[in-house]
Amino acid sequence: MRIFGMLLLAGVVQGLGFSAKAAVRSGEEAEAGGWLYKEKVYYQEFDSNDVFLQNGEQLYVDMEWSVAESWSVGRPFFLAYKPATGAVLLDSKSGKVIPILHGLKNHPIDILLRNENPENTIAFVQTYVKAEQLWDKELNRVYKRLLAGKSPRAFTKEEKAGLVRSQRQWIKFRDAQRRVISTVFGKRPGTMQRIHYASHVMEVTRTQALRLSSYLLPGGDYY
Repeated sequence: MRIFGMLLLAGVVQGLGFSAKAAVRSGEEAEAGGWLYKEKVYYQEFDSNDVFLQNGEQLYVDMEWSVAESWSVGRPFFLAYKPATGAVLLDSKSGKVIPILHGLKNHPIDILLRNENPENTIAFVQTYVKAEQLWDKELNRVYKRLLAGKSPRAFTKEEKAGLVRSQRQWIKFRDAQRRVISTVFGKRPGTMQRIHYASHVMEVTRTQALRLSSYLLPGGDYY
């Protein structure tokens, strides 16, 4: 198991970045601003806090109705993502960002991971490690937003206290899961086990990040 851990660490040290080709869709190149993902989409209509796109997606956003009053059908946006903002609608005209709270059929982090084309075991491990780091940042971003009362409704004092207690318990759960994942896959032969290890570790954090994101919604829906 020590050799397994050393090999995994070696993969991490050699580099973690997603390739520029995988990080951007629709032939668009990443611009200044640090976006890891950009996909061109087109506006259809706005109702309450839901933006309807022409590709059929219905996105629950953090935006006032008045912002969309001047929008016309077909107005271009980018569905964009970077760790600091999470998934947003980026107005290609004004440059303003609109936080997306719910409705994504595919989260950009999942798309970034899926678009990778690793050539060997180390590269596979790197992609999962990087994805886990992005999910960890997403988890912390959403957690801070919830505590700051930036969800559609402010949490009560009791709800915040419960959230803090729950998150502390989850950290213990996460650490325990990492230990058992390491034990299980570290003892199995074959280089594929390192990939399974990294994938399972990522999924623990991904699941919690999406769970916390669901608390941003009045109805508590999930991605």
